[in-house]
Parts: sequence; C-alpha cells; structure tokens
Amino acid sequence: MVYLHGRMPTQPADVTRRLGFILSNADFGRAYLADGWATRFVRDLLQHYVIVLLGYSATDPPMRYLLEGLHARGDKAPAVIYAFDSGSDEEVELRWRDRGVRALSYENADGSHAGLWNSLRAWANRADDPDAWRRTIVALAQERPGELQPHERGQVASLVKTDRGAKLFAEATPPPPAEWLCVFDRYVRYGNPVRTPGAIGEVLPLPDFSLDDDPPRSEGQPWQDGEISDDLLLSTVRPGALARLGSFGHHQTAQLPNRLISLEHWIVRVINTPVVAWWAAGHGSLHETLLSLIEWKLNRPDEDIDDQARKVWSLILESFRNSPSEDRWFDFARVLIRDGWTSSILRDFERIATPYLHCSRPIQAKPQIPPKGNWQDLRRSEVVWFEVKFPPEHAENFEVSSEALPSIVRILCRGLQHAAGLLDEIDTPYWRTATFHPEQRPRRQPPVK
Repeated sequence: MVYLHGRMPTQPADVTRRLGFILSNADFGRAYLADGWATRFVRDLLQHYVIVLLGYSATDPPMRYLLEGLHARGDKAPAVIYAFDSGSDEEVELRWRDRGVRALSYENADGSHAGLWNSLRAWANRADDPDAWRRTIVALAQERPGELQPHERGQVASLVKTDRGAKLFAEATPPPPAEWLCVFDRYVRYGNPVRTPGAIGEVLPLPDFSLDDDPPRSEGQPWQDGEISDDLLLSTVRPGALARLGSFGHHQTAQLPNRLISLEHWIVRVINTPVVAWWAAGHGSLHETLLSLIEWKLNRPDEDIDDQARKVWSLILESFRNSPSEDRWFDFARVLIRDGWTSSILRDFERIATPYLHCSRPIQAKPQIPPKGNWQDLRRSEVVWFEVKFPPEHAENFEVSSEALPSIVRILCRGLQHAAGLLDEIDTPYWRTATFHPEQRPRRQPPVK
C-alpha cells in the first residue's frame, strides 16, 4: 500500500515529515520533473504489480500524463491497473478510457463513498481470514446461481480458480447445484448474440449465469482459448498446452491439474441432474478422465441413479466413445488408392463405415438455456437429442473391386443392423433409407427391426 500524494496533519510528527509526500508545487516539480523519482517509482510499480488507484481523479495531472503515456506505448503486456471512481458505469468508463485503466464504478449519491468503503472492507475480510472467506463462498455456492447477484457468482468463480478453492467447492455437502456448470462454461454463459439498443452487435452473458466482470464480446468474434480467466473449465497443463473438461474436437487425455480434477469429481457427484447431461451433450466429447469417472459411477450397484439418467448417460458415453473422426475417411482413401482392398483395408472400412450415435443439445429457440426440473418432469428430448449418423456421402465415390464386393456388402449389412438397433434404442419412429438406384430419392420408412 503506497500513499504517494496527500496532505499533512495539522501537527505532523517527525516520521510523517520524512515520508516524502508530494504536497506542494515544488514537491511535484522535483518528484516528476527535476529528479523524476516519482515517475520512476510509479513506472516500476506498474511493471511488477497489479495496481489499484484509490482517491485519484482521472484528471490528476501526474497520473493522467503518466498513464496516458504508458497506454500510448501499446506494450504487448500492458500494466494491469484498476481505479475506483464514483458515478455510473458509463461516466466512470468515459473518464478513464484513454488511461489504459479498468475503472471500477460505485454509486456515491450521499457523498459518503459507502460503496468504496464496503468494497475495501470485503477485501480486508478476505485478506485477514482467507479460510473463513472460503467457507462463506462455499455456502454461497450451494445456492442456485440464478438466485445470486453477478458479484456473488463472481466470488464463487474466484474461489474455483484456485486449487484449494475448487477442492472445497467440489467436496461441499450438499454439493453445489449442477447449474454452476453454466457459469463456469463460457460457451454456455454467453449464449446466443443478444441485440439491445445499447449493445448492437455484441454478445452478452445470460443474466442467470453472468459474472460481474464479464465483458461484452463482439458478435462473430472467435473464442480465444488462451483467455482462460473467464472459462473455468479450461486450464494450462504445460507451457503451450491447454486442457478442458468438455472438448469440441479430438479426445483429450492430458493429465489434468488439481483444480480441474476437483471440478470433475463435483460433476460426477451431480450426474443425476439433467443439466449435467444437457451440458455434456453440447460438446464433441469430455475429457478421458471425466468419462472414466462417469462410467465408474454408472457401474456401481449401490449408486442411487435415476433409470432415465442411467440410460441417457449410457447413450452419451456410447456417442463419445464410438464417434469416428471425419478425417479418417480421407486417410482411408489415400491408403485404399495405394494398397487396394486388402484385408486390413476392409477392417478399417468397417470401423469407419459403421453407423454411430451422435448426441447434441435439443434444437429450440434458446439452445443455451438448460432444462429445469428433474428426470420425472422432462422428456429425454428436452435434455439431449440423439440421432444415428451414417457414413458421409462422399463414401459412395470409392471404387469397389468385384473381388471385394461381397465383403463390402456384408459389412454394410452389419452396419444397417447395427443402425437399426441404435434407432430402436433412441425410439426413432422413422429414418431416411438409402437407395440403390441413383435416380430415386431416399424415402422415410420405419426402422428395420
């Protein structure tokens, strides 16, 4: 804590006289111009610390010129500076906009600066007894996030950003509600683009899941996975490598850090809640250790899991475990051209040509809104949408030799039988059949039993 500018008490003690406060014009000239010690001191602070400015106006000459100069340099790693200021968000943001400072506004209608003092008091309570603060936030996390204020959700997010906090969160009894997944996952929290008069072209976080420091994002702007501060399901596992509990591409097997290990144990504890299945269905897969924990949970005979939940999770696991990569078709084609229809090529063809189960979130007007209620109150299609995927259309362009044709037909017949079983399991009343006649269009028929 640095008290750089100020005023002397009426009868200052000798120690106060020696503190070097900048009180007069002459002090200011020596500190910032002639000797420059204050400039060097503040610049060094900005290079090594996160700075919070208290009691400064955006128009204070020394800070104004110093901050504007630093901001204008455009450093790749700019200083992290916050400033408390009274007024509305828009007013305070406008005052500090050109200073490179994150402004923290508070209301001060009565002139008491109560908002500022309450914030500092909350910081002091956290610093004086971190364990007590963590216990308070864990109790807060046991409420549904939609029942809390954004800053309270922000406190829970701050808790789970640390290894110790995530462990306390995951081990709480009763466990925090599954809806916290929608807060921790930025791809859910931000939802769909929302157009309002004050935010044209921006993506705003969903009200029930937003954090107090969520910035608006430009519509269409790609996610930057390196920005881990607002995606609590993502962590750095080693320099240059990231891991996420829910992935959108290939299966992840990298060893997870302790923080994410705690969160995946919490997810397994609340697996009986439809929200967790809905969240999982929005990803291409889950991390390998999380999938293994879910399988372990489902296989325990003493676990009290709803029958509908058990069936849905079995299908989700089937989908994640057996979905082939689309890229394998191109690899297969290259090997086929090189080697022809060998026995190994036929086995590889069967692996990638067999129909498989695919899961996704239900198609609805607001796809990022999780289901409310328990399994008895919801239809399966309101939680997860399942469909059977067939080989890509370009597969029909492969040249099949007359010698390989009988094997190919047997493989395709087994695939159709497999597809019929999957369609029956997900209660599909009809599906688009293929046709052996190019001039005929596919028709809808009941699944083959």
